[in-house]
Amino acid sequence: MSGGSPSVGPVLEASELGLAVLAAIRSLNARVEVQDRGAYLRVSSPSRCVVTRRAIEHELGRAVRLPGDLELAMPSFKGRLRIDADGAVWEATQP
Repeated sequence: MSGGSPSVGPVLEASELGLAVLAAIRSLNARVEVQDRGAYLRVSSPSRCVVTRRAIEHELGRAVRLPGDLELAMPSFKGRLRIDADGAVWEATQP
């Protein structure tokens, strides 16, 4: 991402759950870029990226459990991650 802000966000498996998480992230964050690598999707947002359990459930059409379900679909991420039963936030770390 350009603009000087460090990018943060998850790497998601290209699965039903991963695509639902991606759609939820896009619905909640203004600037999201995605690199499609076939088996996985690298999601980048400047400085901060958020997703809520409710938004994922809306996209998926069924209940999800955080952090467990998200951890299954997210083999990696960039930034500092805070996650609880209601959502996740990836933030840039300060140098």
